[in-house]
Amino acid sequence: MAYYDDAQLRTVTGALGNDIDRYEVYVQNREYAGGYFKVIFYFEDYYGKTSSQSMTEYIPAREEKLFLFKDISPDRYKYRNWWYEVEPLSKVPTRRYYN
Repeated sequence: MAYYDDAQLRTVTGALGNDIDRYEVYVQNREYAGGYFKVIFYFEDYYGKTSSQSMTEYIPAREEKLFLFKDISPDRYKYRNWWYEVEPLSKVPTRRYYN
């Protein structure tokens, strides 16, 4: 499936005055058919250990979804680096023309 993706990290202040890290990945389905997409968030700490979280969502045709991972305790878990992968889980039907 054809798609477009973009990501950002935003830090917002919570109701208790704590910082909340928002890892946001936007995925736009560019096909004319809906399908399932999986986003895997990878986090690397300062010791080189990598952890991951994944989420799967259905995105209708030609629409966009936000995949959001919130870290409400960034003081306890400091990440040196983060990245993501997008995996389309649905296949686009193809047409075959016979003469």
